Amino acid sequence: MANIRSQKSEVRSQKNLFWILYSVFFILILFSPQTGFATEEAGAFLSLGVGARAIGLGGAFSAMADDGTAFYWNPAGLARLSRPEVTMMYSSLFGLSDALANHHVLAYAHPLRGIHFSAGWIRLSVDDIPRFPELTYKNTKDRSYRVGGLHPDTDLQGDGVPMGYFTDREDAVYLSFSKMNTLEVDMGWQYFAFRLRLPVGVSFKFLNYSIGEASGRGVGIDIGSMLLFGVDELLDNAALGKASFGLVIQDVANTAIIWKSKYQDTIPTNVKFGAAYDQPIPSFNSRATLLWEIESKYKGTHHVGLEYTYAERLALRIGYDEARVSAGMGVTFWRFRMDYALSNYDLGIIHRASASLRF
Repeated sequence: MANIRSQKSEVRSQKNLFWILYSVFFILILFSPQTGFATEEAGAFLSLGVGARAIGLGGAFSAMADDGTAFYWNPAGLARLSRPEVTMMYSSLFGLSDALANHHVLAYAHPLRGIHFSAGWIRLSVDDIPRFPELTYKNTKDRSYRVGGLHPDTDLQGDGVPMGYFTDREDAVYLSFSKMNTLEVDMGWQYFAFRLRLPVGVSFKFLNYSIGEASGRGVGIDIGSMLLFGVDELLDNAALGKASFGLVIQDVANTAIIWKSKYQDTIPTNVKFGAAYDQPIPSFNSRATLLWEIESKYKGTHHVGLEYTYAERLALRIGYDEARVSAGMGVTFWRFRMDYALSNYDLGIIHRASASLRF
């Protein structure tokens, strides 16, 4: 009897925790301050994505987020990891000469007793950016014209010789925490208890910018949750698979970036909602996962992705996000996984490679 009372008490406390956290989520959405400085371009390097697997799926990953990149896509997903995991990613953007633009990601996730922890680092760096002098007039005697109304004989021109070079470094360090909660829902009409898993998580991110002589810093918070359940259990049909939903609020209450010059940028709050369905295909020793997501950024962007996994060893992926098509593949050997993705942008195709190891 004491055991039963203890279990009931635990379920009640988990239910209370669940509703408290969701209440906090929606209060933060409703009352987050909006400032005139908020622009969708602020913190743009964080929109490049993390992990070739998720990028190959068009970024529709908030409802799955079951690997070491969860700190970025949905911190709640860290609670789904059963082993420590190291994740790395590298890409050279748009094929710039001499690999001037580089995107690096390094993360470590560790499941602790009750709480899962992750530390992640993202860097976008561009070296040897030329700095040119101000444009001068062809005819130095006539300076009465300005840009937009120049006379053909007094057009501005540059000599094409840089006066020096500078470097752009943009870094984000994430510290993330997640906890798995389980609810037993009494389905009296079918005389059984249906299990729901409700992980919740939070990421604290520390931003640092260094662009030439200018520098800026900021601190932001992302929060996320998931709802995981078996459709096979719900409908009592072993041929069906698993479903999940994800809710993420990035940059809660906006994230301010304070520059040394006292100027302030603000990264606006972004809300993402996603769904995923994983269907086993036993006859082919494989499974297919369909993913969908919508985010409030850029006036509502849809993401869709499809992953086909064979024998838990080989995965093929394709994704779309209203602006570009992505594709990729992954190979798993023992506890080591290699992923590759390519995405088409207006400036060209970006190739990304990532690797992860579970201990």
